[in-house]
Amino acid sequence: MMMVRIYFGLWAALAALAAAAFFTGNLQGYSVVVFGMAAFGLVFMGMMSVLPSTIGHEPMHTPVESGHRLTPDRARTAVNTAKPQFNGMAVPKAV
Repeated sequence: MMMVRIYFGLWAALAALAAAAFFTGNLQGYSVVVFGMAAFGLVFMGMMSVLPSTIGHEPMHTPVESGHRLTPDRARTAVNTAKPQFNGMAVPKAV
């Protein structure tokens, strides 16, 4: 969450600087290019560091952690006793 706060703080600082430059009359062509490059950098920062930190998932539990260790005999039995499931459309056999 700290990265998100820093990210929004940087956007707020950039917006405040742009507003100050606009209201003082200093927002000319070169300064618009500088602000545009800073905005591009902030968008890139959001994609590379903020987005992955906000979107995540719970860690998966491995069979060893949960106490269900899968031995080769149990795996062989599970494969041999599994019922085949049909997930698709029927294809006629070639003659």
